[in-house]
Amino acid sequence: YRIHDAKTDCGLKNELEWNDGRKYPDIESFEDERIDFYKDCLKHPISNDVKSIYLTYLVEKAPDRYSYVNDLIEVSYKLFEAYKPVTHRKSSLSNDDLNSEDKTPTSSQEDVAQNNAGIGQKFSENKAIKQISKICIFAVRFSLSDQCEKVLKRLINVLTDMKNTASKHIEWLYAVQYIRLCRYILLNKKKLNITDADSKRRDVIEIIKQLITTSWDAHEYSSTELLQNELFYWYKALQMSAEYSALIVDQIQMLTEEGDELLQKKEYFFDKKLDKQVKILYNKNYKKVVAANCVFSLSCRVI
Repeated sequence: YRIHDAKTDCGLKNELEWNDGRKYPDIESFEDERIDFYKDCLKHPISNDVKSIYLTYLVEKAPDRYSYVNDLIEVSYKLFEAYKPVTHRKSSLSNDDLNSEDKTPTSSQEDVAQNNAGIGQKFSENKAIKQISKICIFAVRFSLSDQCEKVLKRLINVLTDMKNTASKHIEWLYAVQYIRLCRYILLNKKKLNITDADSKRRDVIEIIKQLITTSWDAHEYSSTELLQNELFYWYKALQMSAEYSALIVDQIQMLTEEGDELLQKKEYFFDKKLDKQVKILYNKNYKKVVAANCVFSLSCRVI
């Protein structure tokens, strides 16, 4: 799994950086005239990918940055629709909050089809996650409650579809990232005006719990662990002590069962940091070691 780090990857970022301090293109050294140049470029026909770059720079650097935020978010929606997996397009494009322009194939989708020929699916997935993350980050940063509501509705709709989908059709990378973005909005310390926020929090928690069960039944153990860890964050933030304690017990039980299965298959995991003697114990009693480590690490988490 490569979970996209929205906070560090969505804004301006140098393409290359060296140990001696050199950077390319060294964004901090850009001249002030570049702001007016980018504003002028936006008046002419350009691809959505390039438009996104210019708008991101203006939102980060221009004195009148607030006037460009909504434009950046709308372009990010178009790019997200173009890059995301086909399995997500039907449910997302049918949302009530999408306007007529969103419901038809965009020029960006044609651009992607042409420009990404031969590029792996994971590359497009990461670009899609970057776009939906950018929407959430800038909507929260500029306290745009209406935009937070819009993207939150879309995220929850897609997650609900995933919850009701057969496990083999679920893109687990997306599921985890969408949940993290919901957390970024619904558990943010900023006072955002989100309608029925408590109800939406409960909905997301129920989705996480269902996806944990689905991933476990499908033997997607790494996904189960990621989802359980995400649920810990929600329980801790909402001070749900009883649920938090119950989840610890559930995780220990699941890991113990996983250990049983691996022992039967004679498949063991190795920790490079463990010395030889501990490795021997680890191999012979995998499930007990996992459970013990789980109890120790989870008991250190205090609400």
